[in-house]
Amino acid sequence: MSAETLLLTILLLPLAGAAGIIIARNHPDVREAVTLLSSALIAILVVMLATRFMDGELFALTLIEPLPGIAIAFEIEALGMLFALVAGLLWVVTSIYSIGYMRGHNEQNQTRFYAAFAVSIAATMGIAFSANLFTLFLFYELLTLSTYPLVTHADTPEAKRGGRVYLGILLGTSIGLFLLGILVTWSLTGSVDFEAGGILSGHIDPAWAGLLYALFLFGIGKAAVMPFHRWLPAAMVAPTPVSALLHAVAVVKAGVFTLLKVTIYIFGGEFILSRIHGRDDPGQSQGTAGLLHRQPTELHCTGGHVGQQSGADRRLHAYRDACLRQDHPLFWRRRHLRRQP
Repeated sequence: MSAETLLLTILLLPLAGAAGIIIARNHPDVREAVTLLSSALIAILVVMLATRFMDGELFALTLIEPLPGIAIAFEIEALGMLFALVAGLLWVVTSIYSIGYMRGHNEQNQTRFYAAFAVSIAATMGIAFSANLFTLFLFYELLTLSTYPLVTHADTPEAKRGGRVYLGILLGTSIGLFLLGILVTWSLTGSVDFEAGGILSGHIDPAWAGLLYALFLFGIGKAAVMPFHRWLPAAMVAPTPVSALLHAVAVVKAGVFTLLKVTIYIFGGEFILSRIHGRDDPGQSQGTAGLLHRQPTELHCTGGHVGQQSGADRRLHAYRDACLRQDHPLFWRRRHLRRQP
């Protein structure tokens, strides 16, 4: 099986399973057999994919390009492969548990439950293998919509209220903040592709980088970052297997995974560290801290040199000089602290 065929099969198999579940809705045993077969095949294919990936094989697939430079595309890297392995293998476990739970409690709307569960796994695989922010956003929203019927499964007023909170927060944050962050990134760089080292370096003023990161941080509501975390307890009105899906298999992990992808492949580690230290070169971050370890004679500078120093360096000079002067209160305060046991 070619790399493209294997990748496409993993993406489409859960959807085919959902269709089979709906077709077999009047035959519970067949319906549950389709659920187990789909989950088992996904687990086998994901393990096969991981084995070939670790052997160095490249997996990339572009479906369509609706806009110039923006495509629905998939590409496998280490972080996505790990996420797909976790979700694919846990789907087997949660499927077995779900069948026992639903039968034991004589739950209603079981066909809808299993079908929505399968679609949510397909969305999770799409998130794991996304090659750019556009593709990831599409499957991120599909995951929200496909899990809504699971949250409201009981059809009680409490379940419907929890579903409204769930849908309102996740759609509100993703469309209002996450999508805005994607549009800003596109306008700054002309790209939304995930690239090693990030794509924002040299394209955004450091003063605005934190604001853009905040759009992603709070826009990715599935990560359950305060204050947009209320959807998680609200969704606990769902059956226990749904809680397993939300926490262990798909939703929360999809949020954390998305945030990691943005951090690593859009911003980039070096870019974030340089912004934290407030310098263009992260290696220069030790310069100011080194002043605290210099000899006193090194801290006395000529007038011309002082004029070239930063405000932080001048303040450090003044503090160090004050600590060395016996007629200054800081000198005695320093001696007092040293004498304390």
